[in-house]
Amino acid sequence: MHLICDCTGGDGVALDSMDVVRGFLRAAPELLGMTPINDLLVLRHEPEKGVDGGLTGDVIIAESHISIHTFPQVGAAMIDVCSCKPFDAAPVLALIKEAFAFRSVRHQIVKRMLLPSLTGSLAG
Repeated sequence: MHLICDCTGGDGVALDSMDVVRGFLRAAPELLGMTPINDLLVLRHEPEKGVDGGLTGDVIIAESHISIHTFPQVGAAMIDVCSCKPFDAAPVLALIKEAFAFRSVRHQIVKRMLLPSLTGSLAG
C-alpha cells in the first residue's frame, strides 16, 4: 500500500524546521505500528534561485519507507508512506495536517504488491 500526499496551504516555518520534520518522521511509524530500521535522515536543499529549496527527509521502516519533501516558501510538501502491508491512512493523514497546519492534503492510495508471507501467494 502506498499513500501519496500533495499538501498545500501549510505553515512555512514548520515546513522549514528540521525539528518538526524529524518529529513527523519519528511519530508516523509509531502511529502506524511500523518498525524503523535506520536513523531517520533530514537534509536541507538550498537552491541558487527559485522555490524548490526546503527539507527532504526519510525513514526506512521494516515495511518499506516514509518520505517527505518540503517547499516552505510556498507552504507545500509531498509526503509518501509506502508499506508492504496494509495500514489505516486516516491517523497519518491527521498527523500530516496537524504537524504542518496544511489547509489541503490531496491524497491517493495505490495498492502495491504484497509479499507472499503476508498473503500466502503472489497473485499474477
